[in-house]
Amino acid sequence: MLLHQNHLKAHLTLLDGKLFNSKEVGVKNSIEPYYIEDNGKKYLIWGSFHGIYGIELTKGGTKVKNFNNKFQLGGSAFEASYIYKRNKYYYLFSSIGTCCAGDNSKYQTVVGRSSNLKGPYLAKNGGSMLSNHYTVFLSGNNKFVGPGHNSRIIKDKNGKIWMLYHAYIRGKSSIGRTVCIDEVKWTKDNWPYFDGNGPSFTKKVGPYL
Repeated sequence: MLLHQNHLKAHLTLLDGKLFNSKEVGVKNSIEPYYIEDNGKKYLIWGSFHGIYGIELTKGGTKVKNFNNKFQLGGSAFEASYIYKRNKYYYLFSSIGTCCAGDNSKYQTVVGRSSNLKGPYLAKNGGSMLSNHYTVFLSGNNKFVGPGHNSRIIKDKNGKIWMLYHAYIRGKSSIGRTVCIDEVKWTKDNWPYFDGNGPSFTKKVGPYL
């Protein structure tokens, strides 16, 4: 479901200065951060095609607690990760493939799940995301190309769960990527899915906030 036709540009700053760089943390291409709190602790999840990692932050959330205690969640196939907890599972959503080639983009969103924040995260077939296994969650279709880089998952007042992500409109990639939102649904065995496995392109009722 299309939200806006302009390519959004975001800039994130931390008033206390940088948290870390790639050299300090020992992970190449240390971008795509995601913050999560779990069992009273604060964590940063990050990484882009050089492994997905997590690390605990201090109580204030502005510094790394111990650089030696980083943990790996996914292999080199992934970037732009987001963890969503539902019932007994943590779901690691990540993006794979070529993101920025217009109509030739192969970007898509994949998922694995774990009973522990630190993993291991497994695909439906039992393969580990540490070894670049995954379950495809969101792919392109006749209307949209290269959907991925899910930036937020929200639960509305009706209890429905929604995901924000971006994609190209097929045949109109020159206008840049667009922001989309669709409802995340769940199978009986607790795996997330989109109707049609891709972005919707018919008018629908959005989240009730």
